[in-house]
Parts: sequence; C-alpha cells; structure tokens
Amino acid sequence: MILIVNVCSDRLSYFEFVKPVEDILKKANIDVVSRNFLSLEDTNIKKAERVIICGTALKDFKYLNNLDRFAWVNETHAPILGICAGMQILAGLSGCDIIETSRIGRYKVRIVQKNILSSKREFYSYFLNSKAVEPNEDFETLGESGNLKCMIRHKRRELYGCLFHPEVLNQEIITNFSQQSTEVM
Repeated sequence: MILIVNVCSDRLSYFEFVKPVEDILKKANIDVVSRNFLSLEDTNIKKAERVIICGTALKDFKYLNNLDRFAWVNETHAPILGICAGMQILAGLSGCDIIETSRIGRYKVRIVQKNILSSKREFYSYFLNSKAVEPNEDFETLGESGNLKCMIRHKRRELYGCLFHPEVLNQEIITNFSQQSTEVM
C-alpha cells in the first residue's frame, strides 16, 4: 500500500494536487490510502510500503509552519517521494535551506545523475512553486532546470524530491517510484 499525504489547507486543492496522484496509482492497480497530514495516524505510516507527499497551492504554506507533524519521516523506513511542497518538507526536515524563488509553467529538466524516477535524459515538466530547496550535503542532485535543483535524493535513505509536478507531466515518475523494489544502499 502507498500512503498519499495531502498537505493542502484548502479542500478544493485536493482535486488539483492529490487526486491526480491517486488516479495515476489506481490506474496502475496500486493500492492507495490518502490522509491529510493533520489527521495522519501511526497505523497509516506503519502499514505504508511507500509514501508520496503531494504538493499544494502556490501560497499555501501551512505545511512549512507545521514541520513537527512530519517527524515520522525520520522514523519510517518506507521510501518517500516528495512532490513540490513534499520535497520542501523532506529537505526542511534534513536542515536544507528553503529559498524564495518562483517558477510557474512548463520548463525543461535535465537529468544529471541516473536514478529510479526517470530514464530520460531531458524532459519538460510543469512547475508551480514560489519556494525551492538548496540541498545540503545529505542530498545529491538528480535533475536541474536552469540553475534550479529540481530533483534530489537523500544519500543514505530512499527519500526523493521533485520540485515540479509529475502528476501533470511525466506521470511515469510516480509509477516508477511506486513500482521499484527497495534499493540496496
């Protein structure tokens, strides 16, 4: 089962940022459970084989003001994919800087390191963010868009981040993450 974590403050944002991820996984016959981060329970986390932390609206930062609600990230052994806000959460919990920068629209992503998320060397993806991440020494950069580090991976754990929204373009990133066997580190 894949646990999908909803970080949206506005209920309508669910339909833009969470439901598309659910639909991609259900279409691939993958069992999913979705929970809002404010009502997430230990049993949800313990049952999860993988976790996807979805993005949210451009000016919704409730998740950043509640990083303590994500302490479970440091306790679980399940692989985690953070999408946009989810990447910011993973990076923020690891002490990376969250920086102000906006990118809205379709931009080219260049893969700089081989990874399980995408086998493509370049692709266009959809960005909708007003914050980004400056990875620290715990992370390696997997992809860049201009000077923006937009795909990262933790060096010692299976924590992945995409600053862009693969549920819009590049849905295979979500299915690749969900169908990979656990990597040996």
